[in-house]
Amino acid sequence: MIRTKIFEKYKGVSLTLKATIWYTICNMLQKMTAFLIIPFLTRILTVSDYGLYSVFLSWADIVEIFATMRIYSNGYVAGLVKNVDDQDRYTCSVQFVSIFITASCFLIFFLFSGKISRLIQVDSKYIYFMFLSFLATSSIGIWSSRQRACNRYKLMVLVTLLYSVLAPIVSVLGAYLSSNGLESVIIIRVLAQFIISVPFFMMNVAGTNKSVVLRYCKEALTYNIPLIPYYLSMVVLNCSDRIMIKSIVGETEAGIYSVAYSLSMSMAVFVGALNLSLQPWVFNKLKVKSADGFHKAMNLAILFIAVLNMCVLMVSPELIRIAASEKYLEAIWTMPPIVGSLLIVFVYQQFLNIHFYYGENRIVFTASIVAAGLNLVLNAIFIRMFGYIAAGYTTLVSYIVIAVLYYISMKRISENRKIEYKDYFDISFIFHVITIFGCSALIVVLLYPYPWIRYIIVMIIAISVIVMQKYILNFVKRAGLFKKVN
Repeated sequence: MIRTKIFEKYKGVSLTLKATIWYTICNMLQKMTAFLIIPFLTRILTVSDYGLYSVFLSWADIVEIFATMRIYSNGYVAGLVKNVDDQDRYTCSVQFVSIFITASCFLIFFLFSGKISRLIQVDSKYIYFMFLSFLATSSIGIWSSRQRACNRYKLMVLVTLLYSVLAPIVSVLGAYLSSNGLESVIIIRVLAQFIISVPFFMMNVAGTNKSVVLRYCKEALTYNIPLIPYYLSMVVLNCSDRIMIKSIVGETEAGIYSVAYSLSMSMAVFVGALNLSLQPWVFNKLKVKSADGFHKAMNLAILFIAVLNMCVLMVSPELIRIAASEKYLEAIWTMPPIVGSLLIVFVYQQFLNIHFYYGENRIVFTASIVAAGLNLVLNAIFIRMFGYIAAGYTTLVSYIVIAVLYYISMKRISENRKIEYKDYFDISFIFHVITIFGCSALIVVLLYPYPWIRYIIVMIIAISVIVMQKYILNFVKRAGLFKKVN
């Protein structure tokens, strides 16, 4: 009976909301896999090898900024919305630019492979596989972004299962059966993802309407080059902690911190998925200059992220015991600031969507550099003073600074574009949610020794959501997503 009612409600909603639901599920599957394989990796690999593996992933994230320029991300989605009548040629052009960028960066690495390998302390053979993964990431990313922009979500589920779920699982099995677990988990995962990505590369470039347009290529490069500092700063904020902990404290501590960081970042599943799912809807709202239901939808999304983050904090000691083991338990003290950072990230991502749509990317440059530089300085000072636990708090401070800077620049863009930002964002509501979350997180830390109290609070939150479901649904309806539009 309940399932029938849910199905009937689902059939009645708009294509936009259906797509949003499935894109969120797809992104959750993609991100959750990284979280779910942690218990296996921490048992197959030694703590030191797991630390090296996390450092490899950190450097891969950094190098990918230059090797792909994330050309498949925000700029491509905005371009699809603006060039709705010429998406085939636009897609082919972006794929061509992506291959050119990756090949150029690979040539630089090939010429200086020895020096680069020694500098970042990653074996050259693993860096070769990095570039193979970049080709796969770009091809799948371009295809996936187009599905989001066009509300084509059905095939997305299957692709996500193949690319983001099957490949990591196969790599773990390979590591379990191999005598060299670290090598196997990297090589098998990359090869599986590359093989899966080949058909989607062909979809992006093949067809009678597919051709390279130099104007689109130039637009893609012009749009994305100023975003390199932004993407790099985000990676620095996400990855520099582990790299600096390994350098200042040791590989073992980097491994312990990585487990806590990965568990905390399990909430990035919802943050990233929700933002990516909402982004095409946001861009279309900005295209027609309509703020109808916008800030109400944002309020609901921010509250949703805050509640989920709080639930993770409530059970973080148990998460670490399940996902890893007792030897990683002391890392729970880094989880509150990292999880809190994700709420800040989701908020400023909404401010950034204004930047991305209007192409105001140069403004992002200064804010990104300031935040990344601040994070590096704070890490260098406080990791030495207080150990690896300090890294979580330096990350939180850096995210707060960057959120304030993006808010200020978003206001200026709104004024220049003659739109009223208060119609899009309820700043008072956002501020109160963040403040209440921060105070609650401090209380949760004090309750870590008392699991039953924490479980009761989680149950109260869950019951409250169930009781308030009608209010939540009405909130979504007022955002206009329940209108039957195909």
